[in-house]
Amino acid sequence: MFLMILTKWKEAMSKEKHGARIDKFSRELEELKKQCIKIRICWTLGRYDAVTIMEVPSEKDAMKFLLPFQDIIDSETMVAIPREEAIKLLQLGQAISHPFFALHPCMREIRCE
Repeated sequence: MFLMILTKWKEAMSKEKHGARIDKFSRELEELKKQCIKIRICWTLGRYDAVTIMEVPSEKDAMKFLLPFQDIIDSETMVAIPREEAIKLLQLGQAISHPFFALHPCMREIRCE
């Protein structure tokens, strides 16, 4: 299961004020790697401060990671499906017959058999 997590700091981060928290976060990331949970964090400019992409066995694993930090971040989490898997699902499902998929330019490569 892939998750996209958009995060925003509740207040400005600083080593002096949040140093112990930053260290704990770093240890949590190392622990995730040991559990074969893939995670990629990119800090961003704009509406959100960071975007995290996680590959986890279940949403419960993501919650275990996020909940300890809810006092310092606001987050919005979305389930993501890799493009290749989504196309396979569309080809197998009846949704492919919907007019949107026949007309929309980004879906033109999909053909009904």
